[in-house]
Formats: sequence, C-alpha cells, structure tokens
Amino acid sequence: FPKKETVSEFIDLFGGSGVVSINVPYEKITYNELNHNITNLLKMLIETKPKEIINHIKHRVAEFDLPPKGVGKIDNEYSKYKKNYLNFRKFYNKQKLKNYLDLYTLTYFSFSNLIRFNSKNEFNMPFGHKCYLSEAHEYNIEIFYNVMSKKSVSIKNEDAFKILENIKEN
Repeated sequence: FPKKETVSEFIDLFGGSGVVSINVPYEKITYNELNHNITNLLKMLIETKPKEIINHIKHRVAEFDLPPKGVGKIDNEYSKYKKNYLNFRKFYNKQKLKNYLDLYTLTYFSFSNLIRFNSKNEFNMPFGHKCYLSEAHEYNIEIFYNVMSKKSVSIKNEDAFKILENIKEN
C-alpha cells in the first residue's frame, strides 16, 4: 500500500467483511459491497455504540436460549440449540424491516460464522456449533468501533466497475 500521506482516499471496491477497510492506515475510506445486507450491517456496526450492540446480543442469546459455549453434534443439547438457532433465524427472516443487530448476532452461531442469503434474500446459514464469547467478542466489538470512528467512511452499494469508471472520469 502507498504511504498514508500520499493517499487522499482508499476505495475498498469489494468490501465484504470490511477487514481490509478496518486495517488500512488511511482515514478516508469508501467501502463498497454489492450485497445490501452487508452494507447495512456494516453501517449499523459503525454507527451503533458497542454497549448497545453487546446488550442486544446478550438479550437475544437469553431470549432464544442460544448456546453459552460451543457444542458438538454429540453433545446432549446439540439438537435443542440447533432448533433454537433455527427459530432465531426464522424470526430474523420474517422481519419486514430487518434488524441488522439480529443478523450480526446470528453470525456468532452460524456455520463458520459466515453470512449467506438465498434467492429470496433470506439468511440461510446452518447452525455452526459456535457461541458468543463475551470477553473476546466484546473486545473485538469495542476495537472495531474505536478504529472505525476515527475514520471517515463512505458506504456504497454499487457495481465496482461503475465506481472505477467514475474515478477515471475525475
């Protein structure tokens, strides 16, 4: 990457998880992702105070009785937690106005912590034997917020080639 002083704006054309945007040393960032669910999720994470995110996650974990620790398929409670996860996923998918804090919470329990949507725009990752680890995950939520709050981030939901064309024209 070029030196920080020589770059006025970093453009993350295929933003995905945002891992590049959070780790580049530049203050002005344009994050682009074609999937609107992901851009809405990232926007929510940037704009929401960590305490609110953490409280929401803990509330949903309790409300849907999600696993307090990772569970394997041979664990006695596996089928219960899988069913609870699927109920929470169904609850999220039925929301007309999506609560992206719910989507974020689901990722802690999804297979490999991934996000995937079907052709109906429904989150469809299976249960992944995972859990929300308060200490580690809360630290990461705080770090993400602190780093991104110091940056000027513009979030786009456009075709990457259109953005490149606009750069060439300027």
